[in-house]
Amino acid sequence: MAYPRRRAQAGEDAFPGYLREARALLAARPAAVSDGPTGLGPDFEALRWFPLPPACLGLQPADHPADAAAHLAPGSCPAR
Repeated sequence: MAYPRRRAQAGEDAFPGYLREARALLAARPAAVSDGPTGLGPDFEALRWFPLPPACLGLQPADHPADAAAHLAPGSCPAR
């Protein structure tokens, strides 16, 4: 049994388009990431070295911070 090893590849002429798309994506991002209280436990917070915007936990302003861990789920951070 043989598996064909053909992969679709874009030519070098596609590179400028990829750069334009990357620049547009970066320009659409906010300049700063909100790194407010997450409501997660102190053990988690002591290990956290990365920004974790509360919006990525699914928290809305009316949510209680103690409920943050219940909202933590893979893929729950909205793509912007």
